[in-house]
Amino acid sequence: MGRLSSKRNKVSLVIDEIVCAFEESIEQMSTERTLMFHTAYVVYVPHSNFRDLHLAFGVATQEAVERFNEILVERLKKNRNLRMKPICDSWSFDIISLKEEGSDIPDEDNPDSRVTYEDLEENFVAVRSSFVPTELYNFTALDEDAEVKTNRSKPNSKYENMQRLSIRAIAGLKPSGTGYSYPISIEGVPVAPVNSALNNDEALATLKSCDGISFLDAHKNKYSIFDIRLTDMFFGGRSASPMYQGKPMVALDSETIQSPHFEIRRDTDGGFYIRPIGDVEVNQIPATRNKWTRLSDKNTTIKLNGSIEFVFNKK
Repeated sequence: MGRLSSKRNKVSLVIDEIVCAFEESIEQMSTERTLMFHTAYVVYVPHSNFRDLHLAFGVATQEAVERFNEILVERLKKNRNLRMKPICDSWSFDIISLKEEGSDIPDEDNPDSRVTYEDLEENFVAVRSSFVPTELYNFTALDEDAEVKTNRSKPNSKYENMQRLSIRAIAGLKPSGTGYSYPISIEGVPVAPVNSALNNDEALATLKSCDGISFLDAHKNKYSIFDIRLTDMFFGGRSASPMYQGKPMVALDSETIQSPHFEIRRDTDGGFYIRPIGDVEVNQIPATRNKWTRLSDKNTTIKLNGSIEFVFNKK
């Protein structure tokens, strides 16, 4: 039991430090009218903890995103004049093991010294955040004596005031290749990034209900037309969760629709495709489950379970 508790505490520490980095970026970047923040996060941990934390990193990042959303919703409710402007269209997370032969972390009392790997605290966590993922690994312009800004380590530890990792500790380190990415949305509502060709008043495409089956938002408000603002999202029934497999899922006001029932995405060619998971017809032709079918740009009929009909139109 003690070992399980220890692992759980380490995972919670990772979540807390990611959220701390997120809140710090809000304070540094936001204005009185525009809510901005970092969207990419890399977590550095001692090699001895890497395996356990890497295995649990999916759970940790999901919880971090949930807390991000809670913080953003609270701020938007407090200040109705705020506009949310993320730099990227998705959250990005990765975890990296510090080199076992030495941590190269400057001692807080003597910045010129180096703490050996053996001296590194077991629960040490450092987070580096940025606008987009590519900036997190660009060390080519730094010499080996440079320092890379990170967020704080474990609260109340002797490393509490530590703000930097030596470039020697992370130079040459690469993403694990099994990082996690989640579309940015607030309570299931997609948000267009500030560097996108879109703005919050524009949509990529629309779905219109033809049978009185409404789209539901996070507050169970009903809409007959849904604006598609993301390039990939799921649709499900009344009990659908806001997210599925790291992507937003829109709820439809029907218990006969499974969750998820289908996925719609925009491909690199600009066209939209549908992947049925439940019973779906496209222009009165049954679509093969789990295979992508191209949607016509204008007035495509999508029928669910042989009776619930929608019309798709690309903008």
